[in-house]
Amino acid sequence: MKLSSLMIALTNTMNEPTKYDILQAMASRRREMEDIGKLVENLEEKIKQLKEKREELKSLNYLDAILLKELYNGTD
Repeated sequence: MKLSSLMIALTNTMNEPTKYDILQAMASRRREMEDIGKLVENLEEKIKQLKEKREELKSLNYLDAILLKELYNGTD
């Protein structure tokens, strides 16, 4: 249950929230934070992979430039 739906349920009751309700809301919030943490870790890993791929492509572009230069110089 999301925190917002729990809060709506709590506001719909006329009674004050019980300790159980509060603990449930806290547990829900903690799970949401853990999910966000996992998403951040996944994004950081994807960024790392993309940076590695970018460096690889830079190297390939550099090699292509050398090969083209050699090809051009060889056709004189």
